Amino acid sequence: MRIAEIMQDYRVIHTNLVALQSQIQIPRKYANMDGYLILRQCLAEASILLSQPYEATHSHPQGDPEREKTQLRQVLMDAALRRHRAQKLYARAAAARRWIVSRETLLKGQDPQAEHAQALAQISHTLRNMILDHAQGAAFMLLDEGSGEFQK
Repeated sequence: MRIAEIMQDYRVIHTNLVALQSQIQIPRKYANMDGYLILRQCLAEASILLSQPYEATHSHPQGDPEREKTQLRQVLMDAALRRHRAQKLYARAAAARRWIVSRETLLKGQDPQAEHAQALAQISHTLRNMILDHAQGAAFMLLDEGSGEFQK
């Protein structure tokens, strides 16, 4: 049951990442700007994550209950790690999307002008803070997990 829940979460996150890819067009002249660059990185990493197959160390437990438990633990750990990686990618991609939407809302289809400089800097600053917050949150979760305090 737990594996099915984790795999369902993973599928939903992956579906959302694919939806982001189809929703956002990256203008060639802005492709190397923060938000667009982060979004492209996240989508590339998500594609790699999806293409990596699960490799079981004990593919045939042959009715041995202990080997079956070990294999189930390995499958559960693999599924949980993949979901966690996908969640991190989605959080970063969503932050990049907010950056893109904020930038487009500010510029209203125009090229950036000197009058936009302060607002654009604030939008980029917000993106960096969001990315940093997600990274710190993941680090704290790993610390909690290691001490047995984080259970999901």
